[in-house]
Amino acid sequence: MCPQIRTDLRWRALGSVAAAVLRAAPCPVVLVPSARGRKRWVLHRLLVPHDGTPTSAATIGPAADLALKAAAELVVLHVATPGAETPTEPGTLVSPRYIDQPQHEWPAWAREFVARVCAVGGARDGTEMRLAVAQGEAGAAIVDFARQSDLIVLGWRGALEPGRARTMQRVICDTGCPMIVLRVDRDRDRRYWPWSS
Repeated sequence: MCPQIRTDLRWRALGSVAAAVLRAAPCPVVLVPSARGRKRWVLHRLLVPHDGTPTSAATIGPAADLALKAAAELVVLHVATPGAETPTEPGTLVSPRYIDQPQHEWPAWAREFVARVCAVGGARDGTEMRLAVAQGEAGAAIVDFARQSDLIVLGWRGALEPGRARTMQRVICDTGCPMIVLRVDRDRDRRYWPWSS
């Protein structure tokens, strides 16, 4: 569906119909910005923004399956935001604040991050993915990186109230790339989260 971004407010906001569908849908929702037009679409690269939380990791399983079926590249984007609060979700792995010996510590952290993402996210053995790291405000970095992608895979916990899901809403409002939004609510309906059993 088209997100129908509202521009009549001081800030750009997700349209009421799209927001209602996202809140109520028991399955993933695909959003295609109207600015994209009718251009031919081929899936070559999937972008999975990942802040190191288990909620973000829950998108890896379906994204990896989709990438495998489409023979597409899977890119996991981790955005380091200076001064941002560290996520409080248990099991979170964030980028190190200081690296003494980058030639040793950075590759070790990247390997650990990808291994944990695959394990927590339920990716099949042998899933190939590339880790990309960006710096800055998360929403802006994701939108910028999405210019090189064909689909963004977003995970969220179902809250769109003011002050919640700001990064997701920014990405939905500002990107020209199609997105699939996966609601991460493993206890509600296991049909859509078979790897979490």
